[in-house]
Amino acid sequence: MKRRQMLIGTGTMLATGLVGYSSASLAHESEDDHTKSETNGHKKRGSKKHKDEEEEDYDSIPGFDREEFELDSDVLHVKDLGFHKGTLELSVIVETTDGDVLAEELQALIPAFNQAIREADAEEFFEAVEEFKFALYDECDVLRAALYLDIQWLRECLFGDLTTEEFVNRILMILGAVGDDGPGNPNS
Repeated sequence: MKRRQMLIGTGTMLATGLVGYSSASLAHESEDDHTKSETNGHKKRGSKKHKDEEEEDYDSIPGFDREEFELDSDVLHVKDLGFHKGTLELSVIVETTDGDVLAEELQALIPAFNQAIREADAEEFFEAVEEFKFALYDECDVLRAALYLDIQWLRECLFGDLTTEEFVNRILMILGAVGDDGPGNPNS
């Protein structure tokens, strides 16, 4: 009898979940329809100005020269670099599954940051940046790990209080805690 009640309860939860998903999908579709009608000439005044302000806010990183930020690595490539509401977001594509190679290549982050920040204004950068979101993608553009790094680590590394190896080891320790199958696993 309990088994039958459990199956009925599970079925009810599944049905409720599907109805909720369906409602959310319909709401999303109606938003898409509304967006399409706006792009067909029914735009509100000022929406273009607001969008331009958001893009400008997202693209500019205080105290950071984006053109000077280049990774000297054969297996790491910048996918995206942005700044929004105090969060520096760096996404990189990793072309290796070897943990030792990854550990070595992650060291390219520090000279790149050093060059981009030193060429601009380090104090302005560290006053503006409150969080550092770091994401690793594989060659197929699949997210493998996303984590928040302590911005203080980057400051300490750039000012000589933390070595590049220690910085990378901290990243690898966090990646190891995130998952055993990710690119940060030194045993992969």
